[in-house]
Amino acid sequence: MAPRANETELQAARQAVEAAAKQIVVVQAVYTEVVQDPQNDVIISAYLDVYQTYLDALAAQSSKQVDYDRAKTNLDNATQQLAAAQAAGQVTTYWEGEVARRSAALAINQGVMDTADQAVADAETAMLDPKASFDAMVKREELVIESFNAALNDLKAKLAVWQNAYTAYETAVTQPVSGESNASDLAALATTVLRTQAAVQAALSAITQSQADYQDALTAYQAALDKSGRTTVKATDGTLPDLASLQTDLSKKIEENDAVLAATPKLLAVIAAQTALQQRSNQINQIVLAINTDQAMLKTIYEAAYTGNIWTVLTDSFQTIGTDLASKATDYQLAINGDDQLASYADLIATLKAANADYGNTDDAYSYPTNDDVTAQYLRFGTSWTSFEPAYQEFLDFLAKSAPTEENNAAVVARMKDGDYLSTNGVHSASEGEEQELGTSHVNISTRYAQRLDDFLGRTVTDWQATTEVQMTRWNLTKFLIYLTDTTPAKSATGSNYLIVSETRKAEFAELLKGMIQPFFVADGTVYHLTALGVPGAGVDGNDKQQLDSLQDVYTFASFDPVGEVMKMFTGMSYNTLVNTSFYFLYTASPQPGVDDRTNLADQATLPDLLPFAEDNLASSGSWRTGSLTAGGTLAAPEPNQVVDSGGTVTGRYVGGETIDNSFSALAVKQAPTISLNQVNETPTGNPGTVDPGPGTTAPGSESPEPGGDQAPGTEPGQPTTLPTDPDNPGGGDRLGSTTEPGPAGKTFKWRVAQVSDDRLNVRLDNRQPTADRALARDHSAAATLPQTGDRSQGILGLIGSLLLALASGSFIKRWHED
Repeated sequence: MAPRANETELQAARQAVEAAAKQIVVVQAVYTEVVQDPQNDVIISAYLDVYQTYLDALAAQSSKQVDYDRAKTNLDNATQQLAAAQAAGQVTTYWEGEVARRSAALAINQGVMDTADQAVADAETAMLDPKASFDAMVKREELVIESFNAALNDLKAKLAVWQNAYTAYETAVTQPVSGESNASDLAALATTVLRTQAAVQAALSAITQSQADYQDALTAYQAALDKSGRTTVKATDGTLPDLASLQTDLSKKIEENDAVLAATPKLLAVIAAQTALQQRSNQINQIVLAINTDQAMLKTIYEAAYTGNIWTVLTDSFQTIGTDLASKATDYQLAINGDDQLASYADLIATLKAANADYGNTDDAYSYPTNDDVTAQYLRFGTSWTSFEPAYQEFLDFLAKSAPTEENNAAVVARMKDGDYLSTNGVHSASEGEEQELGTSHVNISTRYAQRLDDFLGRTVTDWQATTEVQMTRWNLTKFLIYLTDTTPAKSATGSNYLIVSETRKAEFAELLKGMIQPFFVADGTVYHLTALGVPGAGVDGNDKQQLDSLQDVYTFASFDPVGEVMKMFTGMSYNTLVNTSFYFLYTASPQPGVDDRTNLADQATLPDLLPFAEDNLASSGSWRTGSLTAGGTLAAPEPNQVVDSGGTVTGRYVGGETIDNSFSALAVKQAPTISLNQVNETPTGNPGTVDPGPGTTAPGSESPEPGGDQAPGTEPGQPTTLPTDPDNPGGGDRLGSTTEPGPAGKTFKWRVAQVSDDRLNVRLDNRQPTADRALARDHSAAATLPQTGDRSQGILGLIGSLLLALASGSFIKRWHED
């Protein structure tokens, strides 16, 4: 099964976006308090009044300066003519009179100029206090706007992170649950148990047969002892164990274990069904939490937009959250009802019940929300969502008419920065030849309002004033002077002339805009919010009628700092300074509840919160308050033979607690004594194994018999009594892991150490040997030998010990027969 979907990241992202949405409310309250302060109108009006007086004084000063300069030029000309007449000896009376008259005129103009200069100075002084108040207001607004923009950007970023986390979670949680579940090793373990049980059965059968052969060999051995006259010596002093009883006990236990193992697929089916239901419960829970978050954020943005009248800025977030909510509604429906490829919640419950029944589990303590409860809540949500969605889409359509688009704004910014245009509508700027006489120009700052942006389109700006659809705001027109010393001539990429405005003068321009361009105002009971900027071009010769023809001709504001957005694209002015640049700040009506907005989101009954699957919240009993399923619950992977609870998340336990019985009774086996022709030694305890003869010695059993004594069993007359020379070891020394013994009919037997495999034990009688020696091991699964004269005995306990070692992948002594 794929790893369980990790909800930690998703929950953290959801909590982060909730916190970001709440921060919008906090900064919006501060923003509203600062920006909508009634004193702002007083401050702005006072400043604009003295600023206009200052502009008027500057205009008058400029006009008087022209008169003064003209009078001064006239006087200079008369003075030159008088000097020329005097030098030529001509009559100078006329020019003397002209000099006197023009001197008087200059004196008059000087007085007027002094008055004009004083008026400018007085206007500057009168502006000091209003300007200080204005600057302080601007500074306050800058701070809250900066905080608001930061909060909005943070919300957008957190929304993106949350959506990515949700997508990743949905991808993981909807992966199908494998039948192996988290206990994928159970099937493999069961196969191993079955295989090793078969091996044990085969080995025990071989041991049983080997025991019978051993008993026959001991009987023959005892007969040989009796024949030798040693009637006091017994081949064994105890009876061999009842292997038939062991076989019966083992068969019974294996049969019981087989029944448990046969039920493994059914157990896995129960685990898979429990896991799938828990997984779906977790998924539904996360969808419910996501829907609650989306609904809360949607209402938060909605309230903030109405309170601050900042619809243009918040429309994108409002739409993004609404779209996300619609997506979650679809996920919710799929998680409950399923489809052709996904089981419904009811199907998963039925699957769990069927799996429990198939496995024989009657104690199903696994608690989960009932299908009736889960479906009832979904149906309530579906009803509220179905009622809400059409009104929401209609509202979005209304907002879209004034909503910014990133692509269009980027195109407008490019045109404003291009020296060929310097306009939002792509009409060329006035750029006559280089002989154009440069001078002082100004930027006209105009504010207009209408019901919607469409009202500004399709007619010239001068026609706006003749209609009722477009009206002037209370701050009708303000001019910002740009002197020749504030500009630098430049050429566009295509060679057109234009003027770049200095950064210092642009900063002063921005300062003026920050104070006078308000986010909204009220006219005749209707709220109008700042929506867009239009800067129509005047044409190359400066005579084109300025107008906006489509929404692509305007820049729509996308942040709480419209002035900052304007200054980023304001580059320069027309080269022809006689043609002024006009900035039109356009306001549109905010939506009216019940008219443009029928969502009724202000009512808490619209899109009510859903109940999540929290601890003690849902139960199989149908009660919403007495359950045991927790959000994010998991099913612990059980050990193969254990009943494991789920760590407190789910009250039930895994079924299938039958334990494989791996216990066997210990065998107590007596061994035959070690004897020779001269002595009898007691049988040692344990399983001494095989000891190689030392170098240069003869093997026990090849010693000279006592006179008249019996021939040692296992030897024949004429058989050599010394070890043959090993061609691989001519020195006769020890060979690690190898011992050579004499065998019948000149055959040689070699003992060697071998690694164990899973081959079955196969013991047979070698009919070529005397009865006492015929039990031989055909392969390396066990060592079955009879006690030889002079050898240390190997009893049945040693044989079983070797078998157990074999099953434990140990090493044991293996006898190979070589021709």
